[in-house]
Amino acid sequence: MIVAKTVPFSKLSDEWRKDPEFMREYDALEEEFALAAALIRGRTKRPEMIETNPQPARPELVEGPHLSSCRSSSLRKKNSPSTSSG
Repeated sequence: MIVAKTVPFSKLSDEWRKDPEFMREYDALEEEFALAAALIRGRTKRPEMIETNPQPARPELVEGPHLSSCRSSSLRKKNSPSTSSG
């Protein structure tokens, strides 16, 4: 039976950070990491801004051919009216 040895991530990370090529690539991603962190912060700090139960569309505000397109697409279970002929 083969038993895998567990290595703590901190030890791996310390080893990787000694490699100049790794650090160049890691530093090149700094802007992407900052953007991802900002998006995560924005989504987790303002949960009241997330609409969990949106109001249904009001069909009386849609007129003419648009209404029939919306209704027919909902009957076909499509998300939006299609321009295809099939």
